[in-house]
Amino acid sequence: MSIDGSYIIARSFDKNGGHIYDPTLPDFINTLKYMGPGYGYQIKMSQDADLVLEGSQLLPTATMPVNTGWNWIAY
Repeated sequence: MSIDGSYIIARSFDKNGGHIYDPTLPDFINTLKYMGPGYGYQIKMSQDADLVLEGSQLLPTATMPVNTGWNWIAY
């Protein structure tokens, strides 16, 4: 199960400042373009869901429970 359709906005911060991804905004406004290792993310959920993480260092069945409201996610 994906969190697609279950989140309101995602935010991250790095050396260049804050970035956002809001699925209701046009692509040119969204500055959060990818999720990468070593960064933290805040994801505001509209409902509970499981964030499915993929990658060579994770088990294929790895999930992270995310709850309604803001969630701080480290990847």
